[in-house]
Amino acid sequence: MPTYDYKCTFGHEFEEVQRITAEALTVCPVKISHDHVCEAKVRRLISGGSFILKGSGWAKDGYSSGGAKKSEGEKKSEGEKKSGGEKKSGGEKKSSKPKE
Repeated sequence: MPTYDYKCTFGHEFEEVQRITAEALTVCPVKISHDHVCEAKVRRLISGGSFILKGSGWAKDGYSSGGAKKSEGEKKSEGEKKSGGEKKSGGEKKSSKPKE
């Protein structure tokens, strides 16, 4: 169920969880003291809803700069290309330095 924001004529702001089909509130339910309720007129505020994208196809912040993040395997293979080293059959890089 969605959460709606309300504000009364005296400035009290509150949230109410309601069904979409439920009527909007008309009276402020905020307690002023232990036995008195505000009961001023309220109006429903327009607010941005919470929208969360879950799953593996989305950037963490929703706005990816430079494409999706690369996996560890892609980073390693790209590093080998840049270093100029060649792979041995065992997956080790050949070094241009002589071994001592």
